[in-house]
Amino acid sequence: MDNSELRRSDRIPYGSMAEIAKDGLVRVCKLKDISETGFRIDYVEDFVIGDKIETTLFYGDDKLHVEAEVMWEDVHAGIGFKIVNVIGGIEHSGI
Repeated sequence: MDNSELRRSDRIPYGSMAEIAKDGLVRVCKLKDISETGFRIDYVEDFVIGDKIETTLFYGDDKLHVEAEVMWEDVHAGIGFKIVNVIGGIEHSGI
C-alpha cells in the first residue's frame, strides 16, 4: 500500500453505485472508494474540476444524499469529489 498520499481520513475501497445529477441528467456511475470527506467514481466524460453536483451514494441497503464538488479527474484513475454538504442522513431501506 502506498502511504505517500496525504489524506484527512482513510479511503475505503468500494464497489457500489452513485447516481449523479448534473445539468438535468442523472448518471449511474461505479463508486470506486469513499472516505469521510469525499469519494471517487470511474471516469466518465462531461465533468470538469469545480463542477458542483448532487448525488446519491448506494451501499448495501443504505443510501446517502450529498452535494459534492469535482476536485480532480483522470481518465485512468477516475473522478474525485469532495463532499460539500450531506442532505439529510443515511437512509436505511433494509429490515
